[in-house]
Amino acid sequence: ALKGTAEVESTSLVGVGITMEGIWNNYPVFEFALQQTWQQPPDLTVAKWFERFATRRYGRASKHATAAWAILSDQIYSGQGGGF
Repeated sequence: ALKGTAEVESTSLVGVGITMEGIWNNYPVFEFALQQTWQQPPDLTVAKWFERFATRRYGRASKHATAAWAILSDQIYSGQGGGF
């Protein structure tokens, strides 16, 4: 939705806003949402995004961190099982 909106020439579209209630306990949601506004690589899947997120969050690649975030991505952040 954001991509289509951003591609339409508009003099009133100047940015994006979010509500901040969960920012201190749900970093991936806010980081993902804000990144989607400005950068949308066509080959970036949610799974790949979480892999990169794990590396950014911990400062280096870790197979354990990547695996943990993959589980969270599949079970909590997928929206399939009562996640958000």
